Amino acid sequence: MKFKRYWRVWVGLVISGVLLWLAFRGVDWPSLGRALMAISWTSCGIAALFFLTNLIVRAVRWRVLLASVRKLSLLDVFAYSQIGCLSNILLPLRMGEFVRAVLVGQRYGISKSAVLATVAVERVLDLLNLLVFALVLPLVMEMPEAVRQSVLLTGIVATLAVITLLGMSWQERRIERFLGQASSFIPRPLRGRLINPIIIFTRGLRVLQSGGRMLSSVVCSLTAWVLVLLEILFIFESLSLALPWYAGVFLIVVWNLGIAVPSSPGSIGVAHFLIVLALSVFAVDQARALSVALITHGLSFALNIVLGLAFLWRENISFSRLSKVSASV
Repeated sequence: MKFKRYWRVWVGLVISGVLLWLAFRGVDWPSLGRALMAISWTSCGIAALFFLTNLIVRAVRWRVLLASVRKLSLLDVFAYSQIGCLSNILLPLRMGEFVRAVLVGQRYGISKSAVLATVAVERVLDLLNLLVFALVLPLVMEMPEAVRQSVLLTGIVATLAVITLLGMSWQERRIERFLGQASSFIPRPLRGRLINPIIIFTRGLRVLQSGGRMLSSVVCSLTAWVLVLLEILFIFESLSLALPWYAGVFLIVVWNLGIAVPSSPGSIGVAHFLIVLALSVFAVDQARALSVALITHGLSFALNIVLGLAFLWRENISFSRLSKVSASV
């Protein structure tokens, strides 16, 4: 029974193991060691600062979106953003997005459905920014067919998501009336679990009707993605990799298109394989590509764990509570 309950976790672990093996298969270990030993810690430190700034900018964006539900301090929003990132590392299936919504709702007396609506808007903004990055690439390089098809699929998903969220926001009253009428056909015990969350989720999308807040959110999103690009470029610099700027854009696109693949918590294996795969297009040898993968993934992994643990302590939240929240979603 336990295997059936956690089959997604086991599938993720297997996929991570296979991709990790593929990433390291046939690697020249002495070359990998020399590449890591020759790293410029100054450039690596600058990359870490860009990554940290990216996290802060993302927290600013979420605070702007949450303001339509309740105004919170930037420190509080940053705290729960990082607890969500830590949950993505510790829990399977990127449950951190749901965990932070539930925890914020519990902590500040907000409906988790309303908070989840702001998280959904965040994810759509990220998809749109990924598409912007991807659309730049054909102007400066030949795109592999697999990446081209993945970008097309992502564009379709993003378009449908935008239409759905905007439609729900603009037709809030009609949706409420429809659900109110439909509730008479639903057993009373299920009404609170099905109807109310949808209504509250729709109300949480009112932020889409605020031009000022959406403009601020879009600016924050673009800034965050540019900061990620700068982080990648300085990681290239730390390893003395003379690559064009669009190699960093291509790496970001391939990495983010691929993280939808089920894997173990923290995307271990998937991230490494995708980064090696992306850099192979620019004829980067396996050892140096793996060095980029280890530093890029390790940097985000370490900072998210440190910050997440610090804010877990600050908010007096236990690991068992994270697990219970995840199980309740």
